[in-house]
Amino acid sequence: MPSDLDAVDVGRPPRAQDAGPLDDQFYDLVEARFRRMLRNNPFIATFFGVHTEDDRLGDGSRDFVLQEIADDRAHLTAVRAVDPADLSPDVRFERELEIHNLELDLFDSEVRRLWERRATALDTAGDALFLLFARDFAPLPERLASMTARLEGLPQFLMEHRTRAAVARGSRGRGAHADPLGRRRSRARGPRRHARPRGALLRGVLCRL
Repeated sequence: MPSDLDAVDVGRPPRAQDAGPLDDQFYDLVEARFRRMLRNNPFIATFFGVHTEDDRLGDGSRDFVLQEIADDRAHLTAVRAVDPADLSPDVRFERELEIHNLELDLFDSEVRRLWERRATALDTAGDALFLLFARDFAPLPERLASMTARLEGLPQFLMEHRTRAAVARGSRGRGAHADPLGRRRSRARGPRRHARPRGALLRGVLCRL
């Protein structure tokens, strides 16, 4: 039985007059990945105005991230297999953008790998709660119910995030973070100018419930 998300219209550009024979196949691939992103990352669904996943935080585990990488690898292979000669000019350009964005995401996930060296669970949870609190898309009691459901899932989400860590033994407290490309970055550098204190934001939201 289809889930509510499966029934959501996520939008698709109108068919071009000079449409290529593989335009629809390309858009099917892109739409399938987009739906997967919304289902696997509920706060992204909330951000895009899709509210079927508002009661979940998603899976924060290392296995989940590795599966996401594998799924994106498979998607990239499928997109590259679409012959650009069988696409309309506009979709041919979109295919190049899709390949570029996928390669960038995979570089971040497979080479930089900040997800296994930097804790982001509270950032994600803070965003997931803030989006429900700040956007007036439904009556406040409904949004508070979704926030409560996400808060109830927070302990498990935090425990799952702990499985992501891959810090070399003895590296803590040496005064620098190792860069995957061989450079080293000092801890002495101040915080980013526009860094958002999501942990503090999360605590503020909790105080208002």
